[in-house]
Amino acid sequence: MSYDVDVEDWRWRMVALELGSHVGKGILSILQGKALSASEISKELNIPLTTILYHLSRLELLGLVETDVKF
Repeated sequence: MSYDVDVEDWRWRMVALELGSHVGKGILSILQGKALSASEISKELNIPLTTILYHLSRLELLGLVETDVKF
């Protein structure tokens, strides 16, 4: 399988930023095989909720996680 990767494409840059971030990697790691709320992820990783929400929004934009927002 072959992929055409345009390193100038903002999405590839954002993927690299998230995978290079301890927060992004931590979120992806903790979500493997289970669903957690943002506050549960925050508590588990001991990272402020606002930081978790920021990274989750980027990961969702990239299609790496799915969120189920309930109001």
